[in-house]
Formats: sequence, structure tokens, C-alpha cells
Amino acid sequence: MQAVADQRAIAGYEGTVKERESALELQRRETSIKQQRIVMLSAGGGLVVLLVLGYIIYRGKKRSDELLLNILPREVADELK
Repeated sequence: MQAVADQRAIAGYEGTVKERESALELQRRETSIKQQRIVMLSAGGGLVVLLVLGYIIYRGKKRSDELLLNILPREVADELK
């Protein structure tokens, strides 16, 4: 009788351990997915920042070239560039 009770107790304990292991594995997967999302969003945000900076630089260079051509002949402006 005691042996049966012990086996049931062991089986219950093993079940609890397996449930906890499953819960931990699920937490690990969720954490991994969250980290991947953070990396992807960071990379996307960095790309947007680079594109905006590139556009600002392009626009500033274009404006600078236009102003230079307003005050100097093209040949002189090209040499200065």
C-alpha cells in the first residue's frame, strides 16, 4: 500500500517537474522572440535615420550648389567644388 502511494507521489512530482520545464521553455521562447523583435525594430529605426540623414545631406548639397551657381560662372563653381 505504501509503495503505491509512493509511486503516485513520485508520478505527481515528475508531472509537476515536466510542467515547470515546459513553462520555462515557453518563457525562453517568448524572451527570444522579444529580443528578435527589438533587434529588428532597432535595425529598421537605424535604417530610417540613415535615410533621413542622407536626404538632408543631399538637399543641403543641392542648395549649396545652387547658391554657388547664382554668384559664380559654372566653370569657376565646378573648379571650386
